[in-house]
Amino acid sequence: GKERSAAIAALDRNFVAALVAERLPCLELVHPLLERPAANLRSNVTGFRRFGAMKASLVLSFITRGRDVLLSDVDVVWIRDPEAVLRPLMEADVMSSTDCTSITADETYARGEREVGPARCAYMPGNRAGVLYFRATTAAKAFAAAWRVRLLSVAEQDELHYVRTTEYVDDQYAFNLLLWHGFRNHPGGAVTSTRPRSRVISVVVDPKGSAGEANVQAAAEDARGARRTAFGWRSGWKQLVEGKVGVSRPGGAVGADEARPTSFAFAPLPARFFCSGHVYWVQQGGERRDCVAVHTTFTEGGDTGKVWRLREARLWLLDPPEYYSPAGGFLTFTPPQPLAGPLPPESDPSASSDFDDKYRTGWLVPTALRRSPRLRAHLELVRRHLLALRDALALASVLGRTLVVPRLPCLCDRSEAVTIIPSCVFEASDLELPFHCPISHILDLGRLLRMAGQPGGVPIRESTLLANQLAPRSLA
Repeated sequence: GKERSAAIAALDRNFVAALVAERLPCLELVHPLLERPAANLRSNVTGFRRFGAMKASLVLSFITRGRDVLLSDVDVVWIRDPEAVLRPLMEADVMSSTDCTSITADETYARGEREVGPARCAYMPGNRAGVLYFRATTAAKAFAAAWRVRLLSVAEQDELHYVRTTEYVDDQYAFNLLLWHGFRNHPGGAVTSTRPRSRVISVVVDPKGSAGEANVQAAAEDARGARRTAFGWRSGWKQLVEGKVGVSRPGGAVGADEARPTSFAFAPLPARFFCSGHVYWVQQGGERRDCVAVHTTFTEGGDTGKVWRLREARLWLLDPPEYYSPAGGFLTFTPPQPLAGPLPPESDPSASSDFDDKYRTGWLVPTALRRSPRLRAHLELVRRHLLALRDALALASVLGRTLVVPRLPCLCDRSEAVTIIPSCVFEASDLELPFHCPISHILDLGRLLRMAGQPGGVPIRESTLLANQLAPRSLA
């Protein structure tokens, strides 16, 4: 029932034309810098920063009209109406999803039952701007304006004459910097709730307020130099007052009774409802459970990997009918299973735990294998998976069938951090072993799909295809 309140922001003219042709509501955010031919906008540092600033400007264009804004990245899928989940947090000016991989830690930390939480959870560093909510409040306007200023500034000079280079600041990092700056302005870096046991916190970004403008340098001397005004907070507000951003009206984009705020109220969106890719696909095995939205983070293989994950979760509805009814039919198989009995132990107490790689920050493969019997058992299981896949691909090729790759049980998660050893559990996550790991944990999915398009290649499909609502009923 929210379709009339939603629109898609299009960054190029071809996409605008396609949306108009489909009679879908859209916002034209075309900019010459974003229309340059490029394989990946992220590889264009200047263009990606410009894109982030356009997001902030888009938010301002709505909240200065008195409209709240719920903004999500294109790789976020909405599963159900978020209104009931957002309603208890409405005292916040700004809300953001996180990269939290532990629902348990997120909830206990947000309730104040622990002083230190895992990175990316609740108020800890690592908020990801995949889903943002801005209320049409004075503080939200100031935040969005400061966010925009930071993204448009490369050589920054703030109100305290503090210069830094920000060429590689993107929208997420600039958003986080405003939060982190506010955390540092609290005594001891503490997080202060707006009321007892509330998930909403107060973030101070302009400790001196208007009183500090006469001598801004004095603010830098407070509390170990931390109690400074956040970069862009005052200059962004000045642009609002002058009508340079947002909706211009007499007195600028803010009302005559609106003074520049010194803080804003922030709420991290609950990890249980606004699910990261790790929570949704790795920990929950692609089950929806309580998720309101899912962000395809923690996904290997770029856009190809994200589309595959969405297909596995039956959230990708853009494939043509023939995708579900290929000539020759399907073939699948039962994958190898972990050996019966208890999980292999995490570590071998007789193995050395000293780092022995070149930089003394990790282990060489032989050392890691000696250190973690669980990792050894996982790699043996993966070896059996690869043999089974090889045989299934050969049989499907001979029979002219499409291979449905089943869910593959695993004993070790994937991570680039050494903290995955010896437990095989992604750091600060609630993962329980064994689990069904995404195929991209084992294979180069993009290469496998490209091989399928070559002469003699075998087309492959996701494990849930036969249960997809778009598949012919005869396949059920």
